[in-house]
Amino acid sequence: MGILDMLDEVSSKVKIIESHPVSGETLENMVLYLQGLALVANVDNNIHKNEEQYLELLIKSFKIDSSILESVIDFSKKPSQDVILEFIEVFKNSDTKQNFLFDSLCISSKNGPCTESQLLAIKKLSGSLLITHESYDSIHQLKNSTDAKDSKNFNQNLSSSSLEKKQFIYLADFLSLKLDDFNSGNDSSGNEVSDDIEEAVTPPERVIKSLKSIILSNEKKLNYESSMCSGRSLNDGSVTKKIKNAFDSYAYDSGEDELLLLVDTTVFGNGKKGIYVTESHLYLNEVEYRGRDGTEWGKISVKIREITNVRVRRDDNELSIQGGIDKTSRGVKFSFVSYLDRHMKTLVSCLDEYNNQFNDSTE
Repeated sequence: MGILDMLDEVSSKVKIIESHPVSGETLENMVLYLQGLALVANVDNNIHKNEEQYLELLIKSFKIDSSILESVIDFSKKPSQDVILEFIEVFKNSDTKQNFLFDSLCISSKNGPCTESQLLAIKKLSGSLLITHESYDSIHQLKNSTDAKDSKNFNQNLSSSSLEKKQFIYLADFLSLKLDDFNSGNDSSGNEVSDDIEEAVTPPERVIKSLKSIILSNEKKLNYESSMCSGRSLNDGSVTKKIKNAFDSYAYDSGEDELLLLVDTTVFGNGKKGIYVTESHLYLNEVEYRGRDGTEWGKISVKIREITNVRVRRDDNELSIQGGIDKTSRGVKFSFVSYLDRHMKTLVSCLDEYNNQFNDSTE
């Protein structure tokens, strides 16, 4: 080992992050946090030495037993869905979810630029943690300013209304960045700024729920035998072939987008006719839609954010959708069997809840 490499290694073992917000969590939560980061690092099936050292740095900073590193890395190689769901439940309502996004961006760039698979994993976890697009962008910019050791940009980014400022104050000490009086919690005269006053003049940030989180919160109502599957049931072995058939038959344009819900209306349950729901689109097969040349039948995709009206016509056992297709089409009708009526209504409620967030924000 060269002298410079040796000095780098010694430095990484000695330096710790003082006052990292997660260090105040319980041991169980700190381990969950580390497991989440290890998952991001190993999404390309290889945890590099620099990524491992970043986990080791956090373990030292959290002041927990160093032996946890091995178990955390082992988890990333054989992850458990139950643990991932527990991680999301613990952190989605905590300010430390912003620290997780920051640390995820850090650990994924320790061995060069963040890979596409790591970036996708980070975005998926951010969506599950209900991190807004604005917060995601602000944290990404904050990370860039710390990489450049740029105090001016660091303070500008830290002042973003979409960031929980107190969660990132520790970075100034760790990276030897100068913190402005405003960001340090002092006014120009050196007096403490009242948290009550700051909260009074700063409107609360509007949290936009992802469609995935809305569907997961209605998981029980969005599952019916093998005809409607969401949440954990999508991982059942009996559903795998059905999902592949749906993708190959009519949802191939979804690419690598995560499947949130699958409706199968085929007689024999092969999945080739139904609805394939992702965060941004509904993919449907064997639907009736009104185009410029009259009524047509076939497969179609609907942009969820552009839906103007969606409802269940109970008497006809029919899902009616307007908007989200193209300017030449006036609507879509999708027939389903009567026993799915209640579950389809729940799906409609989820779509309405998701889209109403954006409608309300423009009022």
